[in-house]
Amino acid sequence: RAQHDADSNSTQAQTQDAMNKSQSMPFPLSTSSSSSSLTASSEQTSLLRRHDRFQRILSQTSVNLENLKELAWNGIPPELRPVCWRLLLGYAPASRERQDEVLQRKRAEYIAWVAQYYEGLSGAERDDGEAALVRQIIVDVPRTAPAVPFF
Repeated sequence: RAQHDADSNSTQAQTQDAMNKSQSMPFPLSTSSSSSSLTASSEQTSLLRRHDRFQRILSQTSVNLENLKELAWNGIPPELRPVCWRLLLGYAPASRERQDEVLQRKRAEYIAWVAQYYEGLSGAERDDGEAALVRQIIVDVPRTAPAVPFF
């Protein structure tokens, strides 16, 4: 019992010392729940503002690619990445009026090229270098992305 009281008094003294030290510190040792919730709230507000800035840029009749590049430098919200990357890589035009038409054309071209260069040629029509390259692709792609059903 005496040992328990001594340990209890020691613990109380250590707690009091820690409280005294934290009061003399220029900043608190731990954050209160209200300040951490304020931080989370301000982070959400910041993310929403950033998302809104992306939306404003992307909704323009002609997307300003310089503004998009500048904003994208610090990251792109996940749900906007496909659209932003198509624009930033030059795959989609900056003009919103032309985007659907151009994307449809490029997809059709891709399907035609696959048929022409991949499916349309038999092994006899390829030279040795092309045949070796196709064999290597057939081996590598499924190993690289086994979960993608396309491969």
